[in-house]
Amino acid sequence: MDIASIGVATVTVVNPAPGGGTSNGLPFTIYRVCKRITVDPDGKTISPHDNQQFYAHAYDQFDQEITDTVFTWQTAGPQGAISAAGLFQVARSLGGQQVVYTITASAYGVSGVAHITIVLETTRWRRRRNLWCVRLSRSV
Repeated sequence: MDIASIGVATVTVVNPAPGGGTSNGLPFTIYRVCKRITVDPDGKTISPHDNQQFYAHAYDQFDQEITDTVFTWQTAGPQGAISAAGLFQVARSLGGQQVVYTITASAYGVSGVAHITIVLETTRWRRRRNLWCVRLSRSV
């Protein structure tokens, strides 16, 4: 076994000097260590009426994906929520502004982030029977 991969290798020491010899073999364990987490999608834009599913992936020191990782999800932003499965839901009343949320997935003491922008409905004015009315419509 190569010590540049995960697993257990037997290590022996060889002393080539006169009177030297070879030591008993001892186990040497290479553990998998999470080095980074990615969160997808990143930089997506949605409307307040949409939900967004996020996915996270953990990678070890050899840049191999660590499968079956259970992530802890968090969101930073006003009135949004994310489930334990990574489903982000936007609050319906955001106060007429564009909002950027940071979505964080964590596992093994490592975190990864993605950002999502909520584009709020625009206001369109139209005249109706000598009254000005406001109509909200979705931005595209």
